[in-house]
Amino acid sequence: MPNKKAISVIIPTYNDFSAFICTYQSIYKQLLIDDELIIVDSSDDISKITNYINREKPKFKISTFWINPSGIYPAMNYGIKKCSNLLIQILNSGDIYLPQTREKILRELNRNPEAKIFVFGQLAGYGGLQSMKFSPTEDSLWPHQSALVHFDVYKIFGGYTEKFKLISDQVFFANARKLKSHVIINEPITSYDLEGVSSKLSLVNIRETYILWRIMGKSRPYSAIKSFFLIIKVFIKKIIGSQNLIKLRIILFKYYSEE
Repeated sequence: MPNKKAISVIIPTYNDFSAFICTYQSIYKQLLIDDELIIVDSSDDISKITNYINREKPKFKISTFWINPSGIYPAMNYGIKKCSNLLIQILNSGDIYLPQTREKILRELNRNPEAKIFVFGQLAGYGGLQSMKFSPTEDSLWPHQSALVHFDVYKIFGGYTEKFKLISDQVFFANARKLKSHVIINEPITSYDLEGVSSKLSLVNIRETYILWRIMGKSRPYSAIKSFFLIIKVFIKKIIGSQNLIKLRIILFKYYSEE
């Protein structure tokens, strides 16, 4: 019978060995003996990862799978099917476990033994400068890196839809929160870099951002403003430069956090 307090961590990775190492090193000393790590790799050379892991000899179980490159969400779904434990957390390569993350997870499992989804906070920033704290709410987007989801929830909703490129995780959470079996903990457990693909300007990003906010129940004008904000951000970035944009975002974030 699975240990109810053990977790399975999935890391999908694709041709970004250095980012994978950063993620792996952040969790290597934190996972417990009954936990497991599932690596779903679509890289050109999987031996880099397998050779590295074989040298480390971790105390927890590690399983590595190679699949044909087909996108992040098919890789996530594949990893979910391979998990042995009931509670599942998914980290992208480059995401970082903050110190005491596993202790915080265990504490909340003891406090809320009946919960099916645990949603923690997250630190975010640009280029390794993690200066913004995101605290999820009932109505906000939920950071999938900082969420632990029971396997039963995936059985109900069938994992992540593969018809979207960027928003399938948030579409999943938009539906899963309706079960009312979640807890929100406003402590950050992961660090996320905003220079990732989901933060880049593209027609796909604009279109899917609009669709997501409509699924979240927002009005058409609100959804349009949120999606076209990506264009404004890129325009400002070109005018003032990346570093100044980072400083501006930090100043605005701190200002509105104090209001």
